[in-house]
Amino acid sequence: MAFHDCSHPVVPAASARIWWQRAATLAGVALLALSAACAGGGGGGTDHPVPPASITSFSAAQPNLVVGDATTLTAVFSGGTAAIDQGIGPVATGVSYPTNNLTADTTFTLTVTPPSGPAASAAVTVTVMPAASLDIAMTGLPVGLGGLVEVFGPLGFSQTVGVAASLTGLFPGTYTLVPSGVWGTAGEAGQVFQATGGQAVTLAPGGSANATVAYASVPSLTLQIPDGSNPGTTVPLALATLQAGTFQMGAYGGEEDGNADETPQHPVTLSRPVLMAEYLTTQAQWKAVMGSNPSNFCVANEGTATDDFSRPVETVSWNDTTTFLGLLNTATAATRPAGTVFRLPTEAEWEYACRADSATRFYWGDDPDGTIINQYAWWSGNSLATTQPVGSKGAGSANAFGLFDMSGNVFEWCGDWYGPFADGPQTDPTGPASGTFRVVRGGSWYHGVIYCRSANRSYSGPDDKFSSIGFRVVLAPA
Repeated sequence: MAFHDCSHPVVPAASARIWWQRAATLAGVALLALSAACAGGGGGGTDHPVPPASITSFSAAQPNLVVGDATTLTAVFSGGTAAIDQGIGPVATGVSYPTNNLTADTTFTLTVTPPSGPAASAAVTVTVMPAASLDIAMTGLPVGLGGLVEVFGPLGFSQTVGVAASLTGLFPGTYTLVPSGVWGTAGEAGQVFQATGGQAVTLAPGGSANATVAYASVPSLTLQIPDGSNPGTTVPLALATLQAGTFQMGAYGGEEDGNADETPQHPVTLSRPVLMAEYLTTQAQWKAVMGSNPSNFCVANEGTATDDFSRPVETVSWNDTTTFLGLLNTATAATRPAGTVFRLPTEAEWEYACRADSATRFYWGDDPDGTIINQYAWWSGNSLATTQPVGSKGAGSANAFGLFDMSGNVFEWCGDWYGPFADGPQTDPTGPASGTFRVVRGGSWYHGVIYCRSANRSYSGPDDKFSSIGFRVVLAPA
């Protein structure tokens, strides 16, 4: 019996020919359709349109130059090849191409040419002007001490000069000179020098001009603190300059009522001057900055005092003072000398300021019987158990540096951690790197005479708040 594979049906010869012809005809139709689709893009037999030339941007990095300078040109485009005239040549999209040095106003034209259709073009003009120059002189500074002047001008120009300078190659226009305070180091230069406000100088094309920045030493400075509690009003803050210098820190040998932590007495050099508040920080100043008054001695807190905001602020922790100082720096950013910040004094700065070139128990002398202190300080023997308005002992109670209440009224927070003195000479000491307590100095309305001594050291925790502790600020280079 013959084997028959049922998976492939047997087709008669005549029928096979008919089936093959029909299949060939269908295949030809399909090929024609595919050919038409490829030629016409499947869109009914029509061709794809060619994208036109397009320019998104064409710019010069520096569209304003002085004679002899160059710039770079950048173009973003599509739809063709591109070139820039004036010797630049073919360019790629988004790539910067340098120009030659230019001597006159120059217009650059970008042309984008597509495979077919119209080209696109754009132009940019670079303005070229003769360079100007500015000579800056500084007066009033000791020999060897430079100034600090920032110069701002057209096209984002900014440069800081520290000595007499000649600025050349400047684009014509108006230049503003903004001097900052200068903080001297030693000898006669150990002072603070300040210049008057900024001045403007206009430079013509190809022209030149001279500007003089006049500095003068600043024995004192008064800043105005914006009063946040009373918009439109301010509270004054008077500062006195402490010149750089060297002093003996600590109790002298055999000093009456001296303590072990006040020794060894040792030389300390403060290499930079600072401006220190002439008075303790007042309740008015604190309220202007913080918006509230934490003091015990005010009516709001049922203290024994009236609302006399010229009293020192108290019942503030060391940590509270850092918050105050941050807000004070923000509030005075536009008025205090550039490059300076408010902070607490270091313990060394405080004792230097308190002594004011004296070497005795108190800045008014040794006063062994405690009979002179009443002319200078508020302490437990004369305070009537309360703080008193700052400076209320009168003009004659200031020390030789012009500072009031350095002894008595309230203790003053210092920036240092409390710890033993380092032995030997020190320069700009800031105390231990860490600790448990912060230094307080100066005595208070609640404490006896011995705490008012210039060398006396006391301490308290950084979160402690007492009605016998306040502070004063210094303004120093940042």
